[in-house]
Amino acid sequence: TTKTKRFCVMMWLGRLNTLSKRQELRSLQEVSGRSYSTKSAEEYQKIYQKAYEEATAKMESGEEKDIKEAAKLFREASKGGNLQAMSDLSDYIDRGIIKGDTSEKVSLLTKAATGGWVEAMYQLGHHHVIANNKKAAEEWLTKAKDLGSFKSSVALGRLLLHSRRLEEARALLVDVYDKPIEEMCRTECEPFDEYYSGCECMYWKGLSGDLLGDYYSKFAPDNEKSDALALKYWETEPAADVGGMTYFKIGKAYMEGKGTEVNLPAALTALEASKALGYPCDKQIRECTQRIKSQKE
Repeated sequence: TTKTKRFCVMMWLGRLNTLSKRQELRSLQEVSGRSYSTKSAEEYQKIYQKAYEEATAKMESGEEKDIKEAAKLFREASKGGNLQAMSDLSDYIDRGIIKGDTSEKVSLLTKAATGGWVEAMYQLGHHHVIANNKKAAEEWLTKAKDLGSFKSSVALGRLLLHSRRLEEARALLVDVYDKPIEEMCRTECEPFDEYYSGCECMYWKGLSGDLLGDYYSKFAPDNEKSDALALKYWETEPAADVGGMTYFKIGKAYMEGKGTEVNLPAALTALEASKALGYPCDKQIRECTQRIKSQKE
């Protein structure tokens, strides 16, 4: 009968799945050097989680041998469906720490993101931004943002700003900029009490301010109020953490009197800070220095 045939097919598929899991388990035992036994899906998840934790521990040594062993463990844990292993492995591949190609990195990210891993959603969105695939980038960054990822909000805001969807971009960036750093760290950082030493949240909060400064400088009505708001966002302390580009913008504003009165000493201080962070601004420093010298004469 039809019901009997359907039952036989389901039994056959179940047996194939069990055989596949057993093969994965044997492979994992060979890589990890441990002996495991399992009777349920939950126990398999624990096994792959253990493989992920061992891989992470081996990566901390930085030794080539340990990194190779970690790569095997990461891949086995990823095959077993461990989303965090997929996300971390793709990141190590992207940074060239573990050997792999772009197709493997994207495949891992796609599986992890589809499985609900928020960091993978952000990374996949970032990948599509670089590849200039704006539709896919917006889709994944929006999903991560909706799940509470503040850095995805900033990355999406930057994407929308560059796409001239200005008010959408501004709303996203203001939301992050106004968010207390403690709240951001409780969501994004572990452990929370380390944020004072300089965590990733400080960078993203700072970048939101930098981009808001750009919004008022480049896209808002060209007037003194917009220039003053741009300078305000650039000068906010977290925004300065973004790096030399922000200090350069501050220096130029003080040199040109945009949003403030001309203040050459303040301009020179900002430009020198920008140069110290690696931003090329020797020409502006020479010009500012010469103008200060001429004023004294």
